Amino acid sequence: MTDRKTRLWPWIVALLIGLPLLYELSLGPWLWLAGHQDFPLSLRLWIIRITPTYAAPSNFLYNHAPESVQRVMAWYIGLWITPP
Repeated sequence: MTDRKTRLWPWIVALLIGLPLLYELSLGPWLWLAGHQDFPLSLRLWIIRITPTYAAPSNFLYNHAPESVQRVMAWYIGLWITPP
């Protein structure tokens, strides 16, 4: 039984680190979708309506993170946002 528990810990640690990281990385493509108008109006309106809720954890992290983390987050999001 203890062998089974020791094999489970790496997966738990990977999920605890990997899932929040994947969420943060998914925010860039989400904002890219929100900024493009190549989609049907109903889909665009849904994306625009849901974006503040989807981005809320990332906004919280950005507002409470050290400046170095804020710079990295701003740089990454800047890669996905199209200039006007």
